[in-house]
Amino acid sequence: INAHLSPQGVFICCHHNQYIRSRTLNNESVDFGTFDIPKTDKCVKITGQYFLNKATEIVTGIQTYKEYSRDEKCLSQKEMPVNFHLMSREYFENIVEQCGFRIREFYGNYDRSVFDASESPAMIYVLEKNKG
Repeated sequence: INAHLSPQGVFICCHHNQYIRSRTLNNESVDFGTFDIPKTDKCVKITGQYFLNKATEIVTGIQTYKEYSRDEKCLSQKEMPVNFHLMSREYFENIVEQCGFRIREFYGNYDRSVFDASESPAMIYVLEKNKG
């Protein structure tokens, strides 16, 4: 990524806050909510079931997407496997440095709120090439 980024370019990288996200990685179903599908009379319900291997910090699981009509009839269902590394802030920032980036901005959510390790659901990084 660094090699392809223009000198003035930025790379935005989003991660889970390990402290917060690890609470939902117990192989129990998590309901993310039901969302309207724009310009239709349908909605989609998103759920997931995840497991954290504490030795490897690898998360595996399934996300389920169910499409419903307004009268709550299930029209379709899709399941997608999930597999990701739940990285700590320190681990990721070390990788950032090793890859020749520096952190320009850092947020705790998509609304650009300040990161709070005990409450922020995400770690949003705005990275740029390290000029030094």
